[in-house]
Amino acid sequence: MNATIKRNFVLEDVKLSKYKELTKTNGKLEVPYQKTGVYYGICKSLSNLGENEWHSLVSLKEEMQKVMSLMPTSVKGINAWNKFVLRTNRNDITGKDIIGKIIQNAEVLQRVINYNSNKENNNPYGYKLQQLCYCVDIKKEDGMYNFRINNQFIDEVSVKPLKAKG
Repeated sequence: MNATIKRNFVLEDVKLSKYKELTKTNGKLEVPYQKTGVYYGICKSLSNLGENEWHSLVSLKEEMQKVMSLMPTSVKGINAWNKFVLRTNRNDITGKDIIGKIIQNAEVLQRVINYNSNKENNNPYGYKLQQLCYCVDIKKEDGMYNFRINNQFIDEVSVKPLKAKG
């Protein structure tokens, strides 16, 4: 593990062992993110739809709505999906609609440690997935986005997310 990685991006040994065991026992990803957030919603949804299979943005959005609607938040009476949808944009220029927010958050989960580079990634949000030999892949064909949760890696060093081009 890269010693410069901030702790909140890393599964410490006890948690890592727990998540690896649960993932192995359940035969699918035990999502290592906060159960009230969008990163959990994306990963859980892609796992539910089928690991190592490509899923359309529409399918991902629909499954995220189902999954996140069941997730409580600290705000009384509002679930994680509504909180995500209703979150106000920081500004009108860079703000995104719900589709843009899903794509952007999936792209953030693609930030992993590149062991073959000297370039430091100070915000590897996808490192927890990488520790479990998973990543989020995104491809764009004919203007359409597709996503998958990918676990076809032999170790965390070999994890390299497929990133959408264009």
